[in-house]
Amino acid sequence: MSREDGSARNFRTRVSRTFDKASPFYGFFDFFSRGVLTEVAVRLSRIVPMGPQTVILEVFCATGLFSRILARTGARTVAVDISPGMIRRAVREAGFLHIDFFVGDAADLPFSDDSFDLVVAGRGLHGMPRQVRDRVVTEIRRVSAGHVLFMEPRRPASILGRAVMGVLERLEGGYENYLEFISTDFKIYLSAMGFVPRDLLLKDNEHVILCRKGR
Repeated sequence: MSREDGSARNFRTRVSRTFDKASPFYGFFDFFSRGVLTEVAVRLSRIVPMGPQTVILEVFCATGLFSRILARTGARTVAVDISPGMIRRAVREAGFLHIDFFVGDAADLPFSDDSFDLVVAGRGLHGMPRQVRDRVVTEIRRVSAGHVLFMEPRRPASILGRAVMGVLERLEGGYENYLEFISTDFKIYLSAMGFVPRDLLLKDNEHVILCRKGR
């Protein structure tokens, strides 16, 4: 195994353990995310048909909040997270909603090419080393048959916002990766990775991009 592969494996192990520990408290973040995610779902439904004929995959699903919002449209929803603790919580939170949750690595998805009408990747890429991020985005593109929705933070305009993000990213262990991420143009990156991106929602600390595969 190469040095880079070993580094990537260590990163994934650290992330899984960090979010296992965070899972009992993650409802705090869900409280503040619900409004934005609901708005994103409404905008998304105007472009991507939703219903029983639509098959959706969410990676980095955490507690499954966005998966639950999407599942209520009637879409068939699959959700994956690298943290077993997050998946256990997601299953509990889903109640009677039919969502297939499982523990898995977004860099090695166990699905065939072109399996999903929509793939959602929210707030996971910015904390990754570039080599892991590239592999994850490549996998997302592979399993997508239609649209891909990316949601990632922007550099906050306010000093307070930057301080808060800095603390959160240090706690998650991805601060240097976050700094590298926000120093680049995310849409240009996605174009280089084989997507045709368009802005779906742009706020002070949130960049939501809807993509289709390029040729």
